[in-house]
Amino acid sequence: MFGKEPIAVNVPVCCGGVIVNPGDLIVADEIGVAVVPYNELEAVYKKARAQADLEIATREEILRGATVDELLAKFGRI
Repeated sequence: MFGKEPIAVNVPVCCGGVIVNPGDLIVADEIGVAVVPYNELEAVYKKARAQADLEIATREEILRGATVDELLAKFGRI
């Protein structure tokens, strides 16, 4: 039988040595976990969206037959 222990909701917790606060965004996949603090969500979203758009454009250029040199000239990286 379970004992009656006090619990708390909407309080900071420590996971893997990282403090996670209520409202923070947790993003995880097969290679890792990231915590985005609530007050940085908008800025991180804008950067992530820009990176995703760049990756989509890079893939489209690859499908059109772009060379490595052309990709580097256009995007500065592959």
